[in-house]
This record gives sequence, structure tokens and C-alpha cells, in this order.
Amino acid sequence: MTEELSRVGKKWLKEEDEELRNEILLNKSYDEIALNHKRNIGGIKSRVISHIIYPEYKDCEEIDYEYIAIKYNIDKNIIEKKLNNDINSKNRIKRIEELNNDISNKDRLKRIEDKLDKIMEYLDL
Repeated sequence: MTEELSRVGKKWLKEEDEELRNEILLNKSYDEIALNHKRNIGGIKSRVISHIIYPEYKDCEEIDYEYIAIKYNIDKNIIEKKLNNDINSKNRIKRIEELNNDISNKDRLKRIEDKLDKIMEYLDL
């Protein structure tokens, strides 16, 4: 692997994410950012979508993909696909957590009912 791409596939450091945010704010080109981070342009854009765009727009009712595409200089279809996948994944995780809580609450209620039944049996004696 060349030195220019020596960080491809490696974990992003917290400092790297901060630097990426600053580079985006300074409107640096993706070529320049990729070279600085020793990563490829696709990886940089993916990181921008997942760690800059997604947190900013995840709770929006309506998302103007055209505006975001222009603002971040990333293809609208790529942003839309990735954001929808991320948002759908988060919603699925949230729903699973809700279902787990429901099951847990039902288990607690069942245990309470069982204890109440035992108490009632004891009181009847």
C-alpha cells in the first residue's frame, strides 16, 4: 500500500474526525482532505455522510438532499441512500429496544402476578 493511502481501512481517530469537520468547514477539496488523512476519497465522503451530515439531519422531517449535495459536494443519490439506510437502521434498533423493554416489562408483571397469587394463597389459609 502506498503512503498516500496508508490509513485506508484503519479506525478513525477522534482527532481525525475533528480535523475532517474543520476541513469541510474550510471547503477544502476531497482530494486535499484524502491526501491529508491518507485515505481514499470514497472513504472521506462516507465519513462526512455518517459523522457530519447524518447527525445534523437524522431528526429532520423533510430532508433537502439537493441542498445537502451542493453544500457538501457529494452526489445527491449517494447521500439519500446512505442517510435512508442509517435512519432506517437506527429506527429498527430503536424498535427492537422498545420490544425488548416490552418483553422485560411483561416478565416483571408476570413475576409480580405470581407473587401476588402466592400471597393470596397464603392469606386464604
